[in-house]
Amino acid sequence: MTVAEHSMLQLVGDDGTAEFNVDPDEATFKLTIGKETRRFKIVDLWAITYAIAGADQQDKMMPVKQTEVLTYRRIHNYKLKKAQPAGAVLRIPCEINVEKSVVEGLKGMVEQQKKDLTTGVPIIGQK
Repeated sequence: MTVAEHSMLQLVGDDGTAEFNVDPDEATFKLTIGKETRRFKIVDLWAITYAIAGADQQDKMMPVKQTEVLTYRRIHNYKLKKAQPAGAVLRIPCEINVEKSVVEGLKGMVEQQKKDLTTGVPIIGQK
């Protein structure tokens, strides 16, 4: 879920109030504590969030790409005309991997994204 417009968040603590001023079109955000205002990169905010999180939370925040594939196996038979006895049959096994679905996102959200994908048009052979 993304916030489409400019938004603010206020955190109130024992030492005062911190105000986050975020614009999704920019690569930075403004942080105001008391009367002092500073700009930080949004990437740094993600790094802080990751550093503060515990091991389980960090695991769920890891970006992943999960690809499900269907493997088709065929055997091609060729009747040879030269270099072998005439009429000999050459059997060549062949495997083709076809992508069934590709899901990208945070590790903790991949299962939910996979459920959302299955509500569309069914893939031939899908049960």
